[in-house]
Amino acid sequence: AVVSTQSTGDVEKTKPAPVPELPTEIPTKCVTSRIKTQVNCKVKFIDFEGRSDGESIKRILAAVLKPRQMVIVHGTPDSSRHLAEFCRDSKDMGVSQIFVPGIGETVDATSERHIYQVKLKDALVTAAKFSKANDAELAWIDAVIDVQLNADKEQVAMLEPLAKKTAHTPVFINEPRLSDVRQVLIKNGIQAEFNGGVLVCNNKVAIRRHTTGTVHVEGTVCDDYYKIRSLLYGMYAIV
Repeated sequence: AVVSTQSTGDVEKTKPAPVPELPTEIPTKCVTSRIKTQVNCKVKFIDFEGRSDGESIKRILAAVLKPRQMVIVHGTPDSSRHLAEFCRDSKDMGVSQIFVPGIGETVDATSERHIYQVKLKDALVTAAKFSKANDAELAWIDAVIDVQLNADKEQVAMLEPLAKKTAHTPVFINEPRLSDVRQVLIKNGIQAEFNGGVLVCNNKVAIRRHTTGTVHVEGTVCDDYYKIRSLLYGMYAIV
């Protein structure tokens, strides 16, 4: 340490050196400069959006969705009218109502205008075979409506089973995606991979979705074929 001494006769006094004060802020300096660099790449604009074009929309509507009612929005008036005319003229769709509202226009797209409450006979409920479809249970019923008077003299519609039952073609309710089918097959020990949009299972069975929306199972008749078909049927509600 540096000290200073002061002599006063025979006595020498020592004083401590003053401690320098540290600056409260560290001095800094900002220097900016502009330089030119050469970018060794090309910049190209691609007019692409994550939406379907006109032809794709037509194919999806006619082959997959097949709506009963349509409300066409978010398009120019000419393109909206063109799509509406296509849907009306399409033989594969059978759209009952098509709305092309303008900006701020309100449309009434209610489809279930006539809803009636009916009661089922106990015998009819007992004989019905329900199949689970998502959060609902469905069953095929062959019955006739019989209108009766209750204790309050009110008309009540009752469903009574037919005296003679007739066979009907089973209805498959649900539209599982092939990717979901693949997950189910893999969980059950079946190798399933996509090849050109076709789900190939154990190199023996092929599952493909037709343009009409139906699912086709093709392959040799073997144990794998029946197991795969059974797993596929399990993803539907069959009534």
